[in-house]
Amino acid sequence: MTIVKHLSKAESDLLVYLLSLNGQAKVVKSALQRLCELLESKVNIGERAAFRTTVLGLIWHVDTQVRRWAFKAITLLGRSPNTYLVGALYSRLRVERDFESRAWAIAAIGNFDPSVEVRAICGRAAIDYLKEYELAITLFIDTKSKSIPTAFVNIETDSEQVLLWTSLLEGYEKAPTNIAHNRH
Repeated sequence: MTIVKHLSKAESDLLVYLLSLNGQAKVVKSALQRLCELLESKVNIGERAAFRTTVLGLIWHVDTQVRRWAFKAITLLGRSPNTYLVGALYSRLRVERDFESRAWAIAAIGNFDPSVEVRAICGRAAIDYLKEYELAITLFIDTKSKSIPTAFVNIETDSEQVLLWTSLLEGYEKAPTNIAHNRH
């Protein structure tokens, strides 16, 4: 029998409040990290709409770390019956200058529309395609529906961002078999 943990109303309200403290980036980032931890632990946080609305606003936050965690949190909060979510993600992606934040945004878009290809996302957002975006999207989708070729990553020549996303995939046990170059 699986025991489902529930977040109390008071804890939920406190977390939403902490997420709304826009002038305090460290507090907001910590609240986003806590939210992600709860969601990854399958804790029932109650009504997700309040979280989703607040977190979606944070993708526009001035602090890069807050944006990165907001993209991850919005992805973990899951699909919404409202289509504005993907449109908002594309709007932010078009102007996002931080490459890691872009990767998290692409992962979020891929989570909400698993059939879309990374190159198509990049084209729609008018940004350059990068290998790390392909890896990022794999973090939140069923790896059976996404085919990353064998030896996709070369640990000697690929960027630090590619290696970071490869490590994340390994840590989450989402890395395809033989993702690294055959010589390793």
